[in-house]
Amino acid sequence: MGFLCINTNYKKITNKRIFTIKQILGVIAGCIIFVISSVLLFRLSDVKPHSEASVAFMFLTFVYGAVFSFISGVVAQVIAKKNNLKVNYVLFVIMVGFATFSLFKSDGSSWTQLLAIFVFAPISILGGFFGLKKVEITIYSSLILPLPTVSTVGYNNEQSNVYNTLPTVETAGYS
Repeated sequence: MGFLCINTNYKKITNKRIFTIKQILGVIAGCIIFVISSVLLFRLSDVKPHSEASVAFMFLTFVYGAVFSFISGVVAQVIAKKNNLKVNYVLFVIMVGFATFSLFKSDGSSWTQLLAIFVFAPISILGGFFGLKKVEITIYSSLILPLPTVSTVGYNNEQSNVYNTLPTVETAGYS
């Protein structure tokens, strides 16, 4: 009986470690997505992140960073496969921590750090919420309208023939 208990406990510890590894990998993947997307934006645009920028570039950075922080939150949640937002809170703390450290240590303009603290980090939690609820996000969902289908519905359920059916138009997913 003691051997059976040890075996059961070992199995539980192993499962916990797998979840912990998934959570760590989720946070790392979320951080990598956010950092690489940020570095690419500033390298390709040839703008220094701690220098003054035009309002148009700040707006572009706002939208671009919001999209990639949302994606990082979704990816972190999908990899972790947990039923809570703990992974996204850890991602939030890491993003805010690095941005705050950079805010105090860098010279020049601090608009990128402020965006990271007050916009991008909270949006990563929103992305995690969507990943948690398993909301399917597709590019085509907002572009394609549901196609109508034609079906016939009888007036009388007991007796249905060609003369007492009424054609109706239904759309997929809408009533």
